[in-house]
Amino acid sequence: AFYYDYLRPGTSVELSNCKWNHIGGNVIWRQIDKLRKGGRGKYLYKCKKWPRFGAKGLGRNINCDDCRYTPIENIATTHYTACKRPWTCPEIKPNNAATDTFNCMLLHREWFMLRKDLEDKIHAATGDNTFISNRDGPFQSE
Repeated sequence: AFYYDYLRPGTSVELSNCKWNHIGGNVIWRQIDKLRKGGRGKYLYKCKKWPRFGAKGLGRNINCDDCRYTPIENIATTHYTACKRPWTCPEIKPNNAATDTFNCMLLHREWFMLRKDLEDKIHAATGDNTFISNRDGPFQSE
């Protein structure tokens, strides 16, 4: 932010958070109990996206895309914050307001498919069976 605000003002470009660094999380304030605690009840059903307060004369941001329902083919990069890291085999609870269970499972499936493709390419290039042989083993925590 410092770079674009002070060193190169007016040159930044806002990317869609549903496409770039997609977290699959809820972008609308929906949990009234958490909002009441901090005196933020006025944000209920408003967008969590910056600028919330009209910083630098940009006006209030009230338009949000609900990224929980972004089709997989429209996502360029993913950050597994809300959907959790697939390699830890997380339990994804249905009817969770923070995420869309179906979309999280699709993101997890995509990660495992990409991982398998990478392992297959390493095996084809090197002849090393390590990755292939570990597929049938138990989960190993770090």
